Amino acid sequence: MLPYGRQAIDEEDIQAVVDVLRSEWLTTGPKVEEFEEAFAPRVRAKYAVAFSSGTAALHGAAFSAGLKAGDEAITTPMTFAVTANCLNNREFPYRLFAGVLHEIRDAIENVAAVNLM
Repeated sequence: MLPYGRQAIDEEDIQAVVDVLRSEWLTTGPKVEEFEEAFAPRVRAKYAVAFSSGTAALHGAAFSAGLKAGDEAITTPMTFAVTANCLNNREFPYRLFAGVLHEIRDAIENVAAVNLM
């Protein structure tokens, strides 16, 4: 069986989690801001925003991309459902996106701009 992922968790990581669990802040506390401030320069970004999940991050990315109703967004069908679902988020005041799935004809071919024309 192929593992989904491998973790590298040491005692310092475990203690950091215990410290947060024993603090007044379980979520949205000072450790979140500390993480964002440390992460941004590591990826050479001006800012970083922590999300509670990959799903929430995809919704945030779709929103911050500035796509509007009638815009076309292209994604692959070979992914988790949220990749396309974040294009039809009903929590926004209006329907923002029309999701278009690009079929990959060859299993080794990636989505490329030339293939979308």
